[in-house]
Amino acid sequence: MRHAPLLAIGSTLLAAALPAQLGTRNGINVAVQTAVPGAYNAYIGAARDNQGNYWVTSGGRATRPPILAKLDAQGNHLKTIVLPATYQSSSFGFRDLAFHPAKNLIYMGIENTLTANKILAFDVATEQFVPAEDFTGPSALSSGVSRGLAFDPLGDNGNGSMYVDNFGSVIYEIRKNGSVIRSFAVPSSGSTYVLGQYGLAIDIVNRRLWNYAQGQTTRPSGIAGQPIGSCVFEFDISGSVATPTWTKTMFLGDLATITGNANTPPGGIAGGIEFYVKNGKPTLLLLAQGSSSNGSQLYEVDATFAYGTGCGGRIGMDGDAAYSGNANWQVTLGQSSAGSAVLMIGGGEQTPALPLPPILGSGCALNVALAPTPVLILSPVTVVNNSASMPLGIPAGITGSLYLQWIELPAVPAFPFTATQGAKVNITP
Repeated sequence: MRHAPLLAIGSTLLAAALPAQLGTRNGINVAVQTAVPGAYNAYIGAARDNQGNYWVTSGGRATRPPILAKLDAQGNHLKTIVLPATYQSSSFGFRDLAFHPAKNLIYMGIENTLTANKILAFDVATEQFVPAEDFTGPSALSSGVSRGLAFDPLGDNGNGSMYVDNFGSVIYEIRKNGSVIRSFAVPSSGSTYVLGQYGLAIDIVNRRLWNYAQGQTTRPSGIAGQPIGSCVFEFDISGSVATPTWTKTMFLGDLATITGNANTPPGGIAGGIEFYVKNGKPTLLLLAQGSSSNGSQLYEVDATFAYGTGCGGRIGMDGDAAYSGNANWQVTLGQSSAGSAVLMIGGGEQTPALPLPPILGSGCALNVALAPTPVLILSPVTVVNNSASMPLGIPAGITGSLYLQWIELPAVPAFPFTATQGAKVNITP
């Protein structure tokens, strides 16, 4: 049965001023080509170091060596480092960046024919390349580009591993010597999501890999001939997963950063991405590529979807990103041992989570606030093969915030029950 509860919730719920949800802007915003002096454009890579400084890369367009620019915590330009002319033949210079927090290194990739298939390590303190810390790229990309990078200090049994991609349909996790630990496909052929993946970022605590990609989502762009700009989607890379899998959690790049024109889609083109915790908040740094006329934008968004305390299955999403007019969006339940489940929809986060009495659910908590806006509890759905879903078609014109949580009920009505974490969703225009 198709439900349309979001229309019934109304604007009061969705217009509340609430904590940031997945994909919402929460910090720095820099027009890079304005911030960094000089005639460079095509800024692509982005990273943040231990001191809170930002680093961005730009190619020389085959007319001069590429650069690495350093910005302070507010996005003000500190210095420009001209990289060796050896790499000048690259049209775009170094691509995505990955940061090694323990060694204060930035890893950067370029055409592998220019580096003998090496992913180069750069010490941000000495401002020198450190060949001993280089990774060898996967042999499958030896004649291509190590484009998207994410360094995992816990990978390869604690020795550190690198995730690498290059536009195509495969992401590789490699050891320092270039041998492949595992590889996995991204959602592309036959889906509506990915036209070409770019940057990579890793959440080492929750064991999630984020991929910043060029989307071909069903959301209209408003500009003739241009697909929607960028999308960011999540993989589960936990140790319990032999092959990392797409969780279906995703969000769209912010269309307000780059308005788009005949050469650039709204929201820009996917570039570098980095994950870190800033002021206690999981954060993603995105560099959206623009054209020479409308520049590149460096901005931060909230990286929180699931939050709070859970004692049951896992809450998720499906049916593309949550945007106004997406009739196919739905909330999912996975890894559940329940017989049925009900979905709660509210307008706020219960902070801190409210523990439930043991008779109701041992170790469980309420993560959706009951006030000041009412909570909508939908009709139960049956859990089949440990999974369930609730269609929540989003009417056109609806924007704002939703807070969600599944309550999982035993097959035979009884106590205790279980419950998922909460989930924060920002519905974009």
